[in-house]
Amino acid sequence: MKHNNSDSEKVDHLCGPQQPKVNRLAPRRRLLILSLIFLTALGVRLLNWHGSRKEVSAVQTSVVLNYQQQARLIRENGLASLYDASSSTSNPDLLGHPLGYPILLSLIHRIAPESDTATQLVQMMLDSLAAVIICLIAFELFPTAVGVISGLMAAFAPQFSWNSILLLPDSLAALPILLAVLLIACSCSSLRVRSLAFPAGSEPTPFCLRLLSPCCFQSSTNAANDCVRLWCLLVRRAW
Repeated sequence: MKHNNSDSEKVDHLCGPQQPKVNRLAPRRRLLILSLIFLTALGVRLLNWHGSRKEVSAVQTSVVLNYQQQARLIRENGLASLYDASSSTSNPDLLGHPLGYPILLSLIHRIAPESDTATQLVQMMLDSLAAVIICLIAFELFPTAVGVISGLMAAFAPQFSWNSILLLPDSLAALPILLAVLLIACSCSSLRVRSLAFPAGSEPTPFCLRLLSPCCFQSSTNAANDCVRLWCLLVRRAW
């Protein structure tokens, strides 16, 4: 009995005590909530686009023209022309910004040539998907009500809605970051990772929340240690 108790104490010390799941939504109900948030976000962005689409052309016009010119050259000369010094696609004057957005524009313009409306629709859909991902992150860490509120706040946020109709990559930059945060949140939820860097006697805080909150880091060294520890736990889980 004594031996069994010591083993269980070791498990609790390493992985933390077992806790009930934060969110036990049925899959159909979760899908319904996520669908409503996506449609709400898309509807808000469509209304904003309908009322403000004439004002978009006045926002950073020179930068937009630069992106469109780069996208046109990529579509005509191919992506490999970026590595050809003699090609106009690799003109240094056009490479003042990262190439991700011009590449996306070139793909959209293959289907709808030189269509700003098609570009805006794609951006609005991706930005609406970002609101869904925010809701999913909250579902992994908090109760259902918190997830719904966070998703609706992202859906109705006027700044998010406005940025999604601009011919700029601002609204798209958040999507891969949110996907990465969602993967971390899912991993932390499945592994039930506890606080690993707080001193003994302090109030334990979920490790994933500290990792997702840069303001809680005491120094860059702690941040690096937390990332390394999470990586080691995920590798051990995979093996």
